[in-house]
Amino acid sequence: MGDFWNVEIITSWTGVRFQNPPLEALQVFDLIDRDFSPQGAIDWMNGHGYHTNAAYYPEVRVIGFEHEYMAYVGAQWSLVLRVGA
Repeated sequence: MGDFWNVEIITSWTGVRFQNPPLEALQVFDLIDRDFSPQGAIDWMNGHGYHTNAAYYPEVRVIGFEHEYMAYVGAQWSLVLRVGA
């Protein structure tokens, strides 16, 4: 795990307060840690009753969630708070 995985309540750029890290980010990370590809982890979750709106962008190695995204930087996944649409 990279940066910003500390457990806390934070506020999104739209003013929504939420628990960081989101549960679905932890679930995706866990599946990636078990050798799933990022898209494979998202597909597995959606196919096994763990609905997620996560989207994987392979060209920049980013997994987008509602209020933040996971970015693969320096051989580790870091959480980054979204700052706009």
